[in-house]
Amino acid sequence: MATTTPMKAITLQDDSAHNPHPWLTLVEYKLKTIESRKNWIMRNHRGQTLFTGSKSSRTPNAGLAACVANVVDIMPMTEAHEDEACIKVYVGAWALILEDLRWLTRKFPVKGALGVFDVDVPSDVSFYAPTPEQLHPKAYPAYLRYYILKNAPR
Repeated sequence: MATTTPMKAITLQDDSAHNPHPWLTLVEYKLKTIESRKNWIMRNHRGQTLFTGSKSSRTPNAGLAACVANVVDIMPMTEAHEDEACIKVYVGAWALILEDLRWLTRKFPVKGALGVFDVDVPSDVSFYAPTPEQLHPKAYPAYLRYYILKNAPR
């Protein structure tokens, strides 16, 4: 019988029909180091967190665990967080400060949920820090390059 390791997880949209921003991919490629949540009630959550794609996402991350980061702090979001959160501050916004991004040796299916939830990470999955080459814009998936180009300030 294969063993698993329990871990806390958060699901992010990744270019869904009602939210056309690749939030998870932006975290995965370290372009977004602050996750924002509206009226976030899980304010005590800290530590290693698995980031998963919503099933309704329109990217290859749909329904998969994609990366891990440490949630090191949670605070009311301010204008100072906007660049790293890739979004303007909004009413009720909380900033989850992410550090120590790691990728998975393989992505695996996860049934997402609202808030912080438990996921069993398969024993054959481990985490590693992506190399600078893996995080270089030339390595971005085509849909991320298109999103960045489409949303670049003019």
